[in-house]
Amino acid sequence: MPVLEADEVCALRADLEYWEKQQGRPLDYPEKSKSYLLYRWADTLVHHPRVLDAVEDVIGPDILVYHSTMWIKEPHTPAYVRWHQDGAYFFLDPLEHVTAWVALSEASELAGCMRVIPGTHRLPMIEHDDRPGPYNMINRGQGISQRFDGETGVPMPLKAGELSLHHTALVHARRATTQRGIAAWAWACSSLLPMCPLR
Repeated sequence: MPVLEADEVCALRADLEYWEKQQGRPLDYPEKSKSYLLYRWADTLVHHPRVLDAVEDVIGPDILVYHSTMWIKEPHTPAYVRWHQDGAYFFLDPLEHVTAWVALSEASELAGCMRVIPGTHRLPMIEHDDRPGPYNMINRGQGISQRFDGETGVPMPLKAGELSLHHTALVHARRATTQRGIAAWAWACSSLLPMCPLR
């Protein structure tokens, strides 16, 4: 669904690319996690009324920005994300967490848009393992081994300024790309509790 006007996309992306230029490199860890604490463009996204309205339609008005990650895939790189469930990283109970992807560039199949395996949002959390690598966009390399290795999934392309929402248990991945792709964010109901003790 469209949530940003073309001029908003241009302004937010220009601000992001300004900071990348200042840093002399594409946005990466640690700045790509919880970017809304560091950058105006990211803060604008997590507080955007149309984004929050869409999230509220799914999980209700009790909203918390639990986590965010900017997924920036540079063109013509073998960067990828393995099949995984977002809930495997967040350990929340119950699983009332929704991930909102807001595209700041076209997220076409050529740009390595997210691919999903329909119906997997009904599954419990599946065991994930760590396979870090230089092109794995998840630092620890977390993902699901073997179970979905032969799957290609269904592409979820977005135009710049569009939003998609997916459940925390939905199995999804991203492939290598020929174009630059920029998207991200995750919201949860603020009354959720961790499934494991806090340290």
